[in-house]
Amino acid sequence: MNRGKIILYPLMVFLLSSNALSQSDNFPDIILFNGKIFTSSEENLYTEAIAIKGEKIIAVGKNDEIKKLLSNDTKIIDLEGRTVIPGINDAHIHCPYLLIPVWFNMKSDNPSITDILDSLKRGTREYPAGTWLSTDFPTSLIDDENFNRYTLDKIAPEHPVWLRNFTGHAILLNSAAINALDVDKKYKNINDKSVGRFPDGNLNGKFFEYSNWNLNQQLSADTPDSVIIKAVNNFSYGVLKYGITSVQTMPVIFDEFHVANLIAENDLPIRWRVMRVSPKMLNEDEINSTKGFRKNKVALSGLKYIIDGTPIERFGALSNPYSDKPDWYGFINFNENKLKRIFDISKNTGEQLLFHCIGDSSLKLVLRTMKNFADAEFWQDKRVRIEHGDGLSDNLIELAKELGVIILPNPSHFTFPEIFMQRFGKERYNKYYLQKSLLDAGLNLAFGSDGPINPYLNIMFAVTHPTHPKEAITVEQAVILYTKQTAYAEFMENEKGQLKEGMLADLAVLSQDIFIIPFDTLPKTESVFTMVGGQVVYDTGVLKVQQ
Repeated sequence: MNRGKIILYPLMVFLLSSNALSQSDNFPDIILFNGKIFTSSEENLYTEAIAIKGEKIIAVGKNDEIKKLLSNDTKIIDLEGRTVIPGINDAHIHCPYLLIPVWFNMKSDNPSITDILDSLKRGTREYPAGTWLSTDFPTSLIDDENFNRYTLDKIAPEHPVWLRNFTGHAILLNSAAINALDVDKKYKNINDKSVGRFPDGNLNGKFFEYSNWNLNQQLSADTPDSVIIKAVNNFSYGVLKYGITSVQTMPVIFDEFHVANLIAENDLPIRWRVMRVSPKMLNEDEINSTKGFRKNKVALSGLKYIIDGTPIERFGALSNPYSDKPDWYGFINFNENKLKRIFDISKNTGEQLLFHCIGDSSLKLVLRTMKNFADAEFWQDKRVRIEHGDGLSDNLIELAKELGVIILPNPSHFTFPEIFMQRFGKERYNKYYLQKSLLDAGLNLAFGSDGPINPYLNIMFAVTHPTHPKEAITVEQAVILYTKQTAYAEFMENEKGQLKEGMLADLAVLSQDIFIIPFDTLPKTESVFTMVGGQVVYDTGVLKVQQ
């Protein structure tokens, strides 16, 4: 376990080496006082001090009130006016993801075919034949007929090449990769939009949606546990500096039960919820065999299905064609009958459903099929999650509210206004990527990154909203969506997400006051002191302990 990244400063050493519990059950172990503590609880948004015993908060309030609770064994930390928030709970990540041996970071965010080929050419010189080579390719090349398997073959005939669009919904393979995965044979008789072909019917090397993820899963099947452990270990310790204390991950390509077990066995510092996102249709026996897994801050729960793609690569399913591709409506990966089968599985297993829906057509399909399957009362306590929900507008808002659906927008997705205008045209553009309007309508929202992990960068996007400035929300609202609401989205609102009595002591002391600083400085924010369950897991040495 790579604990070397976490520096043990005197305060952390002192707290960890002292008795875990005070001698009296009535006194706190630790008191943090003299702070600007944002609780995420609408009953009392701001307070000054917090008392912790074991893994729970036992009191919050004014400095004088909380200090009356201390005993001779209580450790006291003067926050010196610093801002404290509940630990960030990122509700939408993908870790671990595909772990290819050689990955090239492109110098440009929009590399040309020549740029990509030059990188691959260097790779073929530096690594022996048979080594997998990979990098991202821009969306602009998805429709380029000159960008295909044979283009890559000219540069890397003996190295399998796996190129991925940054959205994760499209890949391009060369012939060596296609042969290594026996793709020609497996996809010979599959004739749908998820498999790219030349006019003569042969594979052009492009794979989309579930064909893409099936290949991801196949390639990842032999990944050593040590590689997976290293990835989740580095991730867990890396996010502590942001005050992230919980994550909800959708591995997509790895066996989720196996991943959950590996994380639990390594006893990592943050809380993990692992959600099933198997490319195949899950059946009840598969779900029940792993249901209820919970160990060492790790839980396995939920069933996610990807209904469409994204508008970036024009795979989001639209009711009317794309403005910049008039004969194209995007992808729908599941029809109404398959959705009803999924609803039956959830009903019989009690597992929460999560649907990746971006286009208005995919949202209509899911919400209206839910309505036809059962009445609103049935759905209200199921907390069905719509991941992204970018095209939710008009009468779909009321339907989503009626069904008790939780919407999980991703603020980094608000940062492509030029592309969205091209894809949708002005009229539809104004109805996509709503945020404030959804909150004002009374919908439950929660945040997940699904991109840059820095929560303060994502908060900046939420409070400025580059696509629709009128849809911007306040910093307070954004923090609540990242803490209290993300806990609600995983049925954990009675245990974490707020700094109040009885809750888990998951918190972050911040390097600056995010509630008053200029928005453009938000991404510079870090945690100087992070706690998970009353234990110090990250400490920069800024705070001093008193006794």
